[in-house]
Amino acid sequence: MYSAMDNHDIKDLINAEDFEYAIQILRWLFQPMGIWPLKSAAYPSFLRPISIVISFWSAAFLIIPGILSVIRVQNDFALRLRLIGPVSFCLVTSFKYFSFLVKNRQFYAYLINVALDWREMKKNNHNRIIMLRKTQISRFFMTSCSICMYLSGMSYNILLPLTKAPTQVGNVTFKNLPYIGYYIFFDQYADPYYYVVFVMQCMSSFFCYSTCCGVCCISIQSVLHISGRCDITSIMIKNLNGNCNEKALKAVVEFQLQSLKFAREIEKLLNQMFLVEFVGSTFNICLLVYYFMGDFKENDTVGTMTYVLLFISFTFNIFIFCYLGEHLTEQCASAGAAVYTMDWFRFSAKKSRDLFLIVLFCQRPVVITAGKMVNFSLLSFASLMKASAAYLNMLYKMG
Repeated sequence: MYSAMDNHDIKDLINAEDFEYAIQILRWLFQPMGIWPLKSAAYPSFLRPISIVISFWSAAFLIIPGILSVIRVQNDFALRLRLIGPVSFCLVTSFKYFSFLVKNRQFYAYLINVALDWREMKKNNHNRIIMLRKTQISRFFMTSCSICMYLSGMSYNILLPLTKAPTQVGNVTFKNLPYIGYYIFFDQYADPYYYVVFVMQCMSSFFCYSTCCGVCCISIQSVLHISGRCDITSIMIKNLNGNCNEKALKAVVEFQLQSLKFAREIEKLLNQMFLVEFVGSTFNICLLVYYFMGDFKENDTVGTMTYVLLFISFTFNIFIFCYLGEHLTEQCASAGAAVYTMDWFRFSAKKSRDLFLIVLFCQRPVVITAGKMVNFSLLSFASLMKASAAYLNMLYKMG
């Protein structure tokens, strides 16, 4: 759609007020990490590779010492489980970040098509109002998702290690760090390394939380954008009752096809990340409940509350994915339902056949999948929670 556009046209598109309102939170999350594909005067191009290097370094700073620490722990099963949880979370977020880098051109194409869509919406104020309402809803959920993630994450990074008593081994006292790791070249518990590592771990964790929020937020934005288009399609179909000419019918079919194309684009962009998210959430929710049970037994109030916050955040995120999948399927099918409810039997045979083109488009369900293996729906959310409970029971018996 954008291949014939010059740089000036693209600059006008991405600076449009409505488009900026729709993607502002996404830009805030992705731009500091160097994976925001659109150019901005406030963010010079030379900063992008620097941001990417810093992001990879942040991931490595948490993952490599964490893996080395897991390898060093041989006999303590409970401690190994405590180490595996944070490492697995960092690995999942790093994979999602790398996927965004690899698919940056697809991400760019999607954003330009959204910008083109907003330009078309300005030609019809009623359609624009519908899309703005959906955007307000998407911004609310994007903000809620980000607040949950950063609040629970910062509680884990700052509140938990600072309120727990230092570990005493013989005559040596070990202060707590947000992430336990083995740093080969220095002792992270000795001054001044401890304070440097503590601050660096907190800063590096922002990379993980921003990536996590980014995937959730682009899912919310894209699905509710398509949902708004589907609402407009249904209104256009209802309006055909009084004016079912060839031009109006063609406009409805083209509009619906464009909505389905948007759905395919976002599925192609995110399905691998969704697979990692689905598997990682199953594993991490199980471990968070396991950690919660351990701290609850030890009467650790801060630890218990921190893991409750993390559990709510992780569960909320995966629930949003599953709900969005179900909502997208229902909305894309709504155009077919709108055709059924109109007075199609009063039209000529040719116009009735043309109308049922839309029904045919809607017969194939539009779904969001996790790696084309699991359809995101409320049923898959229930299955994920059951799987987490089963793994938790297994860990509880092993521990």
